[in-house]
This record gives sequence, structure tokens and C-alpha cells, in this order.
Amino acid sequence: MKALPQCLFRGLAFLLCSALASTVHAQQSPRITQRVDENSVVRLLNTRHPLALPENDRGRVAGELPMERIQLQLNSSPEQEAALNRLLEDQQDSSSPNYHAWLTPEQFGERFGPAQEDLDAVTAWLQSHGFQGITVAAGRRSIEFNGTARQVETAFQTEMHRYVVDGEIHIANATEIAIPSALSAVVGGVVSLHDFRRQAQHHVMGRTRNPETDLVGGSHGISPYDFAAIYNVTALWNNGFDGTGQTIAIAGRTNIKLSDVATFRSTFGLPGNNTQIVLNGADPGIISPGEETEADLDVEWSGGVAKGAIVKFVVSKSTNVSDGVDLSASYIVNNNLASAMSVSFGACEAAMGSGNAFYNSLWSQAAGEGISVFVSAGDSGSAGCDAPSSSSGSSNTTTPAIHGFGVNGLASTPYNVAVGGTEFNDTASASTYWNAGNDTHYASAKGYIPEVVWNESSYTTPGAAANGLWAGSGGVSTVYARPSWQTGTGVPAFDPGTTSLKHRLLPDVSLTAAGHDAYLIYQEGGLYLVGGTSASSPSMAGIMTIVDQHSGGRNGNANTKFYALAGSTASIYHDVTTGTNAVPCEGGTPNCSTAAPSTNTGRLTGYSAGAGYDLATGWGSMDAYALALNWGAGVPAALSITSLSPSPMTASGAAQTLTINGTAFQSGASVKVGTTAFSGAAVKFVSGTQLTVSVTEAAAGAFPVTVTNPGGATSNAVSLTVSAPVVAATIASVSPNPMTTSNAAQLLTVSGTGFQPGLTLKIGGTNILSSQLAGFTATQLTVWIVTGTVAATYPVQVVNPGAAASNTVNFRVTAPPPVVSALTPNPMAVSSKAQVLTIRGTGFQSGLKVVVGSTTYSGSQVSVSATQIQVSVMAGTKATSLNVQVTNPDAQLSSIAVLQVH
Repeated sequence: MKALPQCLFRGLAFLLCSALASTVHAQQSPRITQRVDENSVVRLLNTRHPLALPENDRGRVAGELPMERIQLQLNSSPEQEAALNRLLEDQQDSSSPNYHAWLTPEQFGERFGPAQEDLDAVTAWLQSHGFQGITVAAGRRSIEFNGTARQVETAFQTEMHRYVVDGEIHIANATEIAIPSALSAVVGGVVSLHDFRRQAQHHVMGRTRNPETDLVGGSHGISPYDFAAIYNVTALWNNGFDGTGQTIAIAGRTNIKLSDVATFRSTFGLPGNNTQIVLNGADPGIISPGEETEADLDVEWSGGVAKGAIVKFVVSKSTNVSDGVDLSASYIVNNNLASAMSVSFGACEAAMGSGNAFYNSLWSQAAGEGISVFVSAGDSGSAGCDAPSSSSGSSNTTTPAIHGFGVNGLASTPYNVAVGGTEFNDTASASTYWNAGNDTHYASAKGYIPEVVWNESSYTTPGAAANGLWAGSGGVSTVYARPSWQTGTGVPAFDPGTTSLKHRLLPDVSLTAAGHDAYLIYQEGGLYLVGGTSASSPSMAGIMTIVDQHSGGRNGNANTKFYALAGSTASIYHDVTTGTNAVPCEGGTPNCSTAAPSTNTGRLTGYSAGAGYDLATGWGSMDAYALALNWGAGVPAALSITSLSPSPMTASGAAQTLTINGTAFQSGASVKVGTTAFSGAAVKFVSGTQLTVSVTEAAAGAFPVTVTNPGGATSNAVSLTVSAPVVAATIASVSPNPMTTSNAAQLLTVSGTGFQPGLTLKIGGTNILSSQLAGFTATQLTVWIVTGTVAATYPVQVVNPGAAASNTVNFRVTAPPPVVSALTPNPMAVSSKAQVLTIRGTGFQSGLKVVVGSTTYSGSQVSVSATQIQVSVMAGTKATSLNVQVTNPDAQLSSIAVLQVH
């Protein structure tokens, strides 16, 4: 016997009975195949923060302490990961049909995320522990949820404790977390269950009253036009390439004052304020001066380089267990906000645990969407796991490095660009590189200034004011293998100090980051000097945004091109060959040049600059104009329309979505269909290769379609054919009608004429596509439904393509008739007094009537349940036989039962 299709209709909400058709990319098979058993668990390694140590423990937190916006990391299958890496390679291969075929977050999730059944299983498990606000990310590789400390402890079989580290109170899980073994094929872990925050990668040099040309010690403050002169961004600006039509996204966890951005832009001669604040959840406000500095630096300088681009600053409030930076980064990627993004925060790769998998997964998704991700490499030289400085009050409490080599885990994945730091070598002859006074943009740089490795580290005696590890970070990942694109002159064949290991190397490229010539920012109305790779990363994102404009669209993981260009056109880069990122270290600690005791201060070996690539500055800095000119064979991609969908379009008085496919579309583009122009919010920018617009074409004809980018470039014209509307279908009958209520599947047949492929069958409030029907011909439609047990009437209508609607026929769902199975007592004694007659059976409904002989009983005279009726009757004083019959409110009658009276 052929199995019935799986039915999905109940009550007023129709859910369809259909066999799911295969799609272009095969539906993912579920990987959670066993029942979730809380007694069979697996412990996830590296899920406890390394500073959550017994000696720092101050006891368990209150059970009701909120644990908000926890992020559960989900894994792709090995087959999905392999397919993703093949796609990412194809997207960067100009000979591939997938070249620059960027995905939406939803498309990414469908192809590379867990199956829906797996998501349902994980969600059900979270719900079973009382978690609320459960949200699956669009890319399907993380789930966000809220709960309490006690719920977290129960679900993950750990305890949440308070810890004191360096005088600060923190919250963290006390042990490695556990999850049910059944979920382990999909759940990779929790991104964090602690409040040890990602560290901002900036160095505040101080406040200055004016954008002065010369500062103390021969150093200079860098304005946007200084930067443009030094890295040849000016040549791009002068040719109309300033990021117009592009968007940069910045990940943050504090709000800012847009008035500071406006002052920065007006002071330095930039166009009007282009910054949009995107609140991802609650507004944290401005949480501290240091956080505000970071945010102002990122926003002002990404938009200061790409002065025509839109800057979207995403702000997410940190919680007891989640860092706002992680939440903002996830929001940017899962909402596909920009062609380039920058993150100026870091954490030791060795201490990130599940956070490594989270960022590896997130940045690979970003690459698949065409987003170029830039992350600060760090400010601690080769000691990436040590803070560059620390203080207590006004005292400098910085110590030499103690953790050995390390890198920033947010920057070390194969899918992002790690941006390091350089320092201008201009002190010996400042007048060679700087003018004596500022121009109208407060700029004095003459052009490119030679660079060395940024290294302003120093340690003399404890508490000395100059103590710090400030230097551009670089080194070797301990998590990720060497990407295939990481090759070229200077790239070591094997990890330094080994003869066989090959891991991801950092940084990839660098820009100035030293305090010697610091970046100028406005904060709280004042002008400050700030250094660090928190400045070089957003600035590099600004350059990349201009490259996107120049090349005609998104470019994804920029490293694939950066390394290739180093081999084909090395002159793009300013090769840094002098300096090292070695920093002070405590004697006897890993990789330190000096033996114990710790009072001995040595140098953490570090990495030296050299010809080509090196682990101190990557490929060095770059000539932005040469980079853009050589990115796409010297010319931007041509603005062109390749196809329209649907075409032909059926004429209709209702709005329809027109999809425009092509190349070099820019955000902010306008569309013209015939004589009607669409712009602004009416045009949805999907990607550099796709736009959508809602059009209303009520008459048949041919209409030319063109796209105009914000800079004025207009595409070729492609004709949209609009066909005459189709004739509406006619419904003759619906069968069976009525249909009896039931929890079993029943086949409904709709008969008529003019049914066309692509139609929609409407039953009540549910739309059923023709592909979802059990049967389809021009005169008959069939669909499996489950009516449930509630009687109702539903309008039935057929809508052919082009919104041509048929007549409406009412489809009734009725309850089954009542059934009388027994009368008690039977026989009933003759009597002149009322006696209680009990009627047993099924299908009895409130409001029914009972006829005994010639007497009708109803309302308060009867007591009714679904299976029993009790009624007081007058049997009379003579022996007789009385017919008993039940009538439900819908007029359905039971069979007649006979009551004997003796």
C-alpha cells in the first residue's frame, strides 16, 4: 500500500500535504538522529576561560542572574565545509561560473547550515531548559537565546562563578560545559559564557587643542588628507573614487555622539555626516571613555578614507556572558550590511575556546557573501596574548610579556585580512616629508613616507611611565592551517622554528599605527591623538571600499587578491624591510631571551621585517591608487544588465517584484522601467549583481529597463515584456462538501475550468502552490488535508498567474452525526414522576436537543458531555415504547433508540 503524503493542515491554518521537491542544492540530511538524553553527554574542551581559575574564584552566582544573548555555535558537516571552501575558491576564480556569485545569508544557511530538523531539535532542547528569545541566525550557524544562571548550569552541566582577576570582578563558567551526545554532531559549543571582554586595539597618545602640523619630538598628527597623500588615496579621490555607493560596517559595543563625527568631517574638509548607528538590541549608551575612543576612531577613520561611503556602526550591548563585539559582528554578517567591515578588537587565540570556531565560521560566511573583513592584528608585538599596557589609577602597572608567542584569534582565520602596524621613519628629515604648515584640510604630508615596523615597546623599571608593549602584532596561528592563497616571496615554507608545520601567518598587510604620528579623532568635542592597529584596520577597510567601487562591486576575502598581486605587481606595496616586533618579556617565560628569575627582563624573540612578506608587517603598506588600478586588470567592471526576472511578466494592477541581474550595481542605484523611475527605498540592493524593484504594469507591452549608479553611470537597456493577463479560472464544485471533521488525512477535490500551471489554491487563509498539490489538471485539483475536530466554513478560490482570481465557493467542514449507543435505565419503570434518563454515545454537542416520544428537551433540561446526556423525562403510568433521538446544533440527527417503559 502506498503511504499517504505527510499532511500539514489543521483547523484554520492549512499546512500542505506534499512530497518536497528537490532543489538546485540538495536538502541537508539531519545529523541529529538519536533521542536527546541528558544522561549521555559529552564535555566540550576549551570552553572554560583560562582565567577562571580556583585561585581567582569568589563563589557561585545567584541562580536568577540574567544570562542574556548567549550564542550557541553550530557546526557544518565535513562535506558542507569542503563544499564551502570549493565555492569560496570558485568565487575568486574569474574562469569559474561562480565567480563573484555572492550568497545571501539565507542562501548560505540553506547550503552550509544544519538541516531544519537539526535546528528544530536543538531549539527544542533549549526550550526544554526554559530558555527564551531563541533566534536562529540567518546563516544557520549560531543560535541566540536568553536565560538565567541556573538554567545555564542545568543545561550545560556546569556552575557559574564570580572571579577576581587584576582587581576586576568577572563571571564565568567554572568547568568545561557539557551537551547531550545526541547534539554533538551539530552543536560546537557556546561562543562565551563569561564577561572577559575582547580588548580594543588602540593607544591614546593624548589630547591636542588644534590639528597642529608639528608635535612634540618631531611627530605629527595625521588628518584624512595626510593619509590620502601618504598612501595615494588622493589620486582615487580626484578620479571620482571615494567609496560613493558603498557601505562599510563597524562592529562596536558602545554608542557614540554623531556630533563628534560631524565635527571631524567638517574640520577636515570631508563631505557631510555619512554615519548611521544601527542598534542591535538595547542601547548601551556610552559605556566608558576608552570604548568611546575606539568607536570614534573606527567610525571617523573608515569614513575618513572612504569619504563618500556610508558607514554603518552596529552597536550591541554586552551582557553577563556575551561580548557586544561578537553580537555586532554576527549582526553585520547575518544581515549582509556592507561590502567591507572592520573589527578593532582582539583576544588571545589560545584563550578563545569555542570563540575560534565562531569567528572562523562567521568570517567564512562573510567571504561567501562577498564581505571583505578587516581585523586589527594587535598592539603587543609578537606577544599577542599579553596586554600592551595596564594601569591602576594613575600608576602604570604594565609588566613584560609572560605568555610567549600568540596572535589575535579574531584576526587569525583564513577568511579575514589581519591588518598590522607600521611606523613612519621621518624623524631624521621631517621637512622631506612634511610641509611647514597645514593646508585648508589641516594636512601637511607631502606624499609617501618610508616605514619601519611599528615598535614603541619599552620596559625599564616597575611603574615607569614609558613601560608598554606597544608594537604591531604578528605571528603564527596555532589553530588554522596555512591557506592555499598564503604564498609568495618571503612567506616561509614552514612555520618559523619548525621543519614541517604550516599554519596561518599574520599579519597580511599593514598601515601606520604608531603613536609617533598618531591619527586625529574627535571625541566629546575634543581633538585626540590615537594610535594602534585599531586605526590601521578601519582605514584599510576604507581603502577596500574604494576598491569595491572601482572594481564594480564586492570582492569577498581580499587576501586572495592581496597575495596574488604581491606576485604579479609587487610595486603596489611599500615593502617594509627594517625593524622587528620583539617586545620585553619576563625572564624564564616562553620564548623569552632571558632565563629566570622573572625580575630579569629580556626580549620576546619576535619577527623581523624583510624583503617581501614578513610576520612583522605582512606585505607592508600600499599605494591605494595602484592597488585599485591593478585589482581588476586596470578598469572597473562594466555596469550592465544581463537578465530580468520574470520576463515576460503578466500584466496586473497589483505590484510585482522585478529582479534585475547584471554586473557592477552599486548601493543607491536607481532603476527606470519604461518612463517610470524608481530610487531610494524603492530599489533593493541585493548585491553587486542583483537589484529588485516593485513595479506595477497593468498593460501589455515592451518596456526598456536601465540601471543608473550613484555616480551617474547608466547601464544598457534591456526590454521587459509584459504579457496580457490570463483568464480567471472557474470553480464548479468542491468535493466532498461538506467534509466530516477528522484527524486523518482526507482528499479534497476542486473541479472547474481554466486551472493553469503556477496557480495558487486558497482555502481559508492558506495559500497552496500548484507544486504542492496532490493532483493537478486544467479541470481538477486535489489536495490532502486534515480538518481537525472543529466544524467551520472556508472560502475556496483559485488564483491563476497574474493574480486572476476565480469565483469563491464555500467549503464546509462539519462534525460527524451524534451516535446513541445505550439508554439507562432501559427499561424504565412506569411513573407519574420525572426520572433521569442517561443517553450514552459519541459526538454530542453543547446546545443539542433530545426528543423522547413526542416531547423535546433542550437547554437547561439536558446535561451534555461529548459522550453522555442526562435528561429528566416523564415516562408516564402506562407501559409503552418511546423513540429517543438526539439532534446536534448543526441539525445532524442520531439514529433512533427505543426506550421501553414497563
